[in-house]
Amino acid sequence: MISQQYVEEYIALYESGKIKLNKERVNLIRFLKVHVLRGW
Repeated sequence: MISQQYVEEYIALYESGKIKLNKERVNLIRFLKVHVLRGW
């Protein structure tokens, strides 16, 4: 698994509801979690 502190913090902010993202960013997070950050 690749670990990237700032990316993980950004995803956590979105998932906790502290920030709102547009549909393209949500799709990017899904892609990253499946293909790049496996096991996150």
